[in-house]
Amino acid sequence: MTTEGEIEGEIASDRPALPKEMDAFYWTGFGGPEVCKVGKLPLPGSPGPHQLLVKVHYASLNPADYQQRKGEAKHLLKYKFPKVFGFDFSGDVVEVGNEVKDFKIGEEVFGMVAGVRTGTAAEYVLVDDYVCALKPAEIPHHLAAAVPLVGITAEKALKKCKINDMHRVDSGGIQKESDTYSWEQILSRVYFKKSLVLEWQCFTVYRFSWI
Repeated sequence: MTTEGEIEGEIASDRPALPKEMDAFYWTGFGGPEVCKVGKLPLPGSPGPHQLLVKVHYASLNPADYQQRKGEAKHLLKYKFPKVFGFDFSGDVVEVGNEVKDFKIGEEVFGMVAGVRTGTAAEYVLVDDYVCALKPAEIPHHLAAAVPLVGITAEKALKKCKINDMHRVDSGGIQKESDTYSWEQILSRVYFKKSLVLEWQCFTVYRFSWI
């Protein structure tokens, strides 16, 4: 005999039935586009005490993804293949760790993965709760997924430049060598080298191979 809210042999749960496999965009080793694959991978394991299992609606890609695939960080970081692409995501919480306090099953969240052990270009991703936030209802998933990594980068740049709400940032030009670039050109093309906007004392903006 069962009571309301129970299923014979088990207690009913808010957790949806999860598949054993998921579709994912991943890479099988260091190299060119030939190592990129789309296929089935096992679902991530159960969340740790401070982790969330998220059903991904949207994920975004960054220059760091193809940097890693080419092996530019293989001497610094430890990879396990196959490796799912993506750092950023937006989706729904389907399972929470037993010490998670700020998120519940069914809530919409966005965020990024910490480190290289996992990726977001898959149907599900296991993430640490400290790199997640509740998604504002007015922001759609495809926009929320574009924010985390580049948003943190932009925030750090503004802090480095010591910009606050008393400053005004406009689209004036910046002279570099023999050419003049607008703010839009510099920010959209990531054309950083040497000092950037000397009057703001930004002397430590570096140019990497992918910029």
